[in-house]
Amino acid sequence: MDWGYAWSWDQRWAVNRLAGNSADLAKEFVSKAPVGMGLGVAYATPVGPIRFFWGRLLTNPNPALNILTQNLFYLSAGHDF
Repeated sequence: MDWGYAWSWDQRWAVNRLAGNSADLAKEFVSKAPVGMGLGVAYATPVGPIRFFWGRLLTNPNPALNILTQNLFYLSAGHDF
């Protein structure tokens, strides 16, 4: 399960948020945070793990984030650097 929120950087927005209170920021985080889920498998090899994952966004209460709400598949092979 994935749950979280990201804000795009806007200096004017950041100054206004820092001048405001943290309760408003927390409320915005909870009300606009997308929820997603995923499942994956991995296999250890001598050259690093081979990983295959599936993920999907379940809810996106903030369309401005422009996140795909379809099935996504990920394949990764080798060590992360």
